[in-house]
Amino acid sequence: MANKKSNQKIKKKNISKVQSRNNEPQKTINKTVALKFTKWTAIAISLLLVITLISYWPALNNQWTNLDDDKYVLDNPKITSLDAKHLNIILTKPHDGNFHPLTMLSLAIDYQIGEFQPKAYHVTNIILHLLDTLLVFWILLLLGNQFFNKNTNLFALFGGLLFGLATIHVESVAWISERKDVLYALFYFASILSYLYYLKENKSKYIVIALVFFVLSILSKGMAVALSLSIVAIDYLYGRNLFSKKVILEKIPFFALSFIFGLIAIWAQKSKGYMQAENVYEFGERMIYASYALSNYIGKLFYPYNLSPIYPYPKDLGLAVIPKYFLWFIIPAITVIASIFYFWKKNRHIVFSILFFIANLIFVLQFIPVGGVIMSDRYTYIASFGFIYLLAYGFIYLWEKFPKGKIALGIFTIAYLGLTGFLTQEQTKIWKNSFSLWERVLGLYPHTPSAWYNQAVAYYDIQDYPNAIKSYSEAIKVAPNYLDAIYNRGNTKFYNNDIEGAIADYTLCIAQSPQHSKSLFNRSIAYIKIRNFAAAEKDCNAVIQMTPNYIDALFNRGIARINLQKNQEAINDFTQILQLNSTSYNALLYRGIAKIRSGKKTEGCAEIKQTVDLNIAEAQENFDKYCK
Repeated sequence: MANKKSNQKIKKKNISKVQSRNNEPQKTINKTVALKFTKWTAIAISLLLVITLISYWPALNNQWTNLDDDKYVLDNPKITSLDAKHLNIILTKPHDGNFHPLTMLSLAIDYQIGEFQPKAYHVTNIILHLLDTLLVFWILLLLGNQFFNKNTNLFALFGGLLFGLATIHVESVAWISERKDVLYALFYFASILSYLYYLKENKSKYIVIALVFFVLSILSKGMAVALSLSIVAIDYLYGRNLFSKKVILEKIPFFALSFIFGLIAIWAQKSKGYMQAENVYEFGERMIYASYALSNYIGKLFYPYNLSPIYPYPKDLGLAVIPKYFLWFIIPAITVIASIFYFWKKNRHIVFSILFFIANLIFVLQFIPVGGVIMSDRYTYIASFGFIYLLAYGFIYLWEKFPKGKIALGIFTIAYLGLTGFLTQEQTKIWKNSFSLWERVLGLYPHTPSAWYNQAVAYYDIQDYPNAIKSYSEAIKVAPNYLDAIYNRGNTKFYNNDIEGAIADYTLCIAQSPQHSKSLFNRSIAYIKIRNFAAAEKDCNAVIQMTPNYIDALFNRGIARINLQKNQEAINDFTQILQLNSTSYNALLYRGIAKIRSGKKTEGCAEIKQTVDLNIAEAQENFDKYCK
């Protein structure tokens, strides 16, 4: 009996060890083990940075894309100088629906280095990603030091490689306009690192430093407000009493900042109409979309299947109802949420991973529809750390638990990381230019009108008008009321010398939107081109009725009226232009012509002579014609 009792005690003790492994944070919160940087740490860091750099090397040769690169760099006068005036605008004004002054400042600095050379911007993005990866390694090193007795370098290296090589992160790194991701992550991870040092050493200076980095992160991208939730998840991981006075007081500054900057982010989004009205989708639809996004974020993190620069809503593909297969994604989403409750007291590592992941996605899971897509790869850039931590934890668990399987585990891990690095290299090529970008979207979602539209714009920019017209036509085929596509196809036809085709498209725009002044104005130009001056005058009348002082419309009407022998009315138009802008010398030239045609030759020739002296185009030709 004595031996039996002894065996029971031994068995009970072993069970206690397993539980301690799963709930280790509760027992290790007060330990203060010095973080040691050994030669193996240096080797791990070197491997991490070199392998990550190799995976992203092709991005250095990428060009601009027409997905927001024009808004952020190419057509953005804010970044062209660092003088006091420009700095004031950069640091105080929102840009394209976002308030991220530090991001704009970083782009302005790149402009000073390389102006419109894309390589300068890609170099900065990659350097920032490398720094983010290094910080992830450092964070994992601290966490490994907290929860493991050995293999901390291996734990941090594996997790760092997962982060650095994750193919789903390519959008954040290889897309110049997404500078805000890699920049806000730098300060975000630095803030978490400081907070971990606060937990490790219990010195208030670290929490102050964490707050400073938090503010810098928010000023780089509004999504950083989720950090206040992330540090609560860290408290849970460390086994702290979440409702103790000390813990609550620590969090007040973080949540206050999140609330304030959250309001600023919502205001900035609404200022550009990027935050849709609440009644766009019913509650049930939002839950389905959130489940779809959450499930795919996790799946694409583990294996990057069908990554796309755009994931359109079903309605944007012409579908009136949500496809039935979307309902299947509710199951994995519920399973993930249920896992939080199931493992709450059983395994803090699993729960922390899920909490961190969801905390950094909760604001973009389309509960409040933001933007025009159902999900975006870039939203996982920081959130992915949650499951990366879990994978690294699982890897070390298997490494230590099954020593005989280390070779097999090592081979599998190297193969997985090698495949991930290869896929990441290939994914960077999708962001090479606008054509590769939209070909990818159309390969996955061929019924996306915005993709056809943007491909058409890319063709238009290189003056390949026939292909631009084809792409615009595809967009219109999918979305017959796509006004911008019809209007721009009309412009493209005009430049392709298909004037009648251009008039037909402008007419179609006006039929859909009678107040479409741009189509009315451009149609007047097309009518003048084919010498239908009566129709041109009529269109100009409509434009001027909407915008009385529209100089270009007044000028076109004046030209039409000269050709319709309405010389005095033409003189009135050109006179109005000169009253609005005295340096409109073309108006002076044609007023002179109209005066000559109305019998006021001396007056008219004097005005034409003024334009000759100013070297105005066509002035000498008309002086010779009318005045010699």
